[in-house]
Order: sequence, then structure tokens, then C-alpha cells
Amino acid sequence: MKKKKYRIIIYLWICVFWMSSLSIIAIGKDHPIPYQILVDSKNNHSYEIKKQVLSTYEDLIKGVYKESEATILLHNLEQFYFPEVSDVNFQNNELTIVVGDGKGIKIQGTLDPAAVCLPKVKPKSLIAKLFHFF
Repeated sequence: MKKKKYRIIIYLWICVFWMSSLSIIAIGKDHPIPYQILVDSKNNHSYEIKKQVLSTYEDLIKGVYKESEATILLHNLEQFYFPEVSDVNFQNNELTIVVGDGKGIKIQGTLDPAAVCLPKVKPKSLIAKLFHFF
């Protein structure tokens, strides 16, 4: 009987430590995706292109969890090919868009879905409340 109790206690401790490690891993996924737009030196429509990129990104991630944004972006790069765009690349978790020859203005920023309202869902856990993991 004592062995069964010890097994249950050990199992619960393993679950607690596993859940805490998952919460630590999930903390690093809140960084927004950086982007850069390399505009042609002869192009005067850099603001409109930036506006199109942000609008397209917001349309893509509506209703998508934060952890899935990079995957959705990677699988929908063709959405960013506007008439002036010559190359779209997503490497090292950074979106790069080249307009024309790309030797003119360089626009940088982060793809932050601030305009898209998604409710934050926080899972409730009695164990997490007891040990203040969240």
C-alpha cells in the first residue's frame, strides 16, 4: 500500500515539474516576427507597400494562435507577392520582401498584430494556482 502511495506522489511531482517546464518554454514564443522591405531605388510607393504587407499579415493571422503565426506565414508567402514585389523570403524567423532591385530604401519593423483583437485564454489549473507558475 505504501508503494502505491509513493508512486502516486512521484507521478504527481513529475506532472508538476513537466507543466512548469512547458510554461517556461512557452514564454519565449511571444516575440513578434521581424520584417524588412527592400524597396527599389526608383519606386516612390514604399508606404503603400508597407501598408499592404501589414494588412495581408493581419488578414492571415485572424483567429490563429500566437504559436502558429510563423507557420501560417511560411505556408502563405505567395500572399505577399504584390505587383511590384520581386522576391519574398522567410528565413531565421524573419520576413524579407524585395521590391524591384531592392537597392533603395530599407523598411524594418515587426509584424505585431496589435489591431487584431484576440482574447487571451489562460488555462485554469489548481496545481498552477497553488504553486504560482502562471
